[in-house]
Amino acid sequence: MLATLAVERDPDGDAAVLTVDGELDIAAAPRLRTTVGDLMGQGVRRLEVDLGRCSFIDSSGIGALLWAAHRLRAAGGELVTVHVHGATARTLELARVQSVVAVR
Repeated sequence: MLATLAVERDPDGDAAVLTVDGELDIAAAPRLRTTVGDLMGQGVRRLEVDLGRCSFIDSSGIGALLWAAHRLRAAGGELVTVHVHGATARTLELARVQSVVAVR
């Protein structure tokens, strides 16, 4: 299933929630990178990526999350993932993503 990315911004601050619905794979990873870049251009420095509806993640999706975390950290910000469960949680655990990105 092609992933849908939805953004909810905090209108008064530098925070946003990016919800991934579907598969975060080679088809969706470039859109995630573009979305994060656009948000950073708008001043977002604290990003919560909600993976509660993410049904699958591959190495491209993991790479996009790590890229976003590094970009935000370099700008003095932070990326955290939330509602991570099932196969997505297991894949992130096996890839040891939690050593770079907060997984909640």
